[in-house]
Amino acid sequence: MRLTPDIALRADGIRSTSDTFRDEIEAILDEVLPRFVRPERLVTIPASQITDSFAWWPLAERLASVIGAPLLAEGVEGRRRSHARRADSTRPLPSPDQLGLDLADVTRPDD
Repeated sequence: MRLTPDIALRADGIRSTSDTFRDEIEAILDEVLPRFVRPERLVTIPASQITDSFAWWPLAERLASVIGAPLLAEGVEGRRRSHARRADSTRPLPSPDQLGLDLADVTRPDD
């Protein structure tokens, strides 16, 4: 998922508010993302659309379907309850293969 910067930057004391820097980062993402993510798998959303009322569930369902896994959530009416791991779980994270990522053609900076 990529948020495109279509709103003004706000100073929060941590992130840069430089439009020039933001534009440089966006140019890097424009170049690099296609090497890591196939176009049909990239979800691009303007940052201005992410509000308190943004519907995350349809996006989560789409991403779950990409990897062929059911989307489970605790406390969501009409959904199966999840037995998903907690943040403190010691189970390993899924491998790139389990996430449906194809990294074979990715050029690494040291290659």
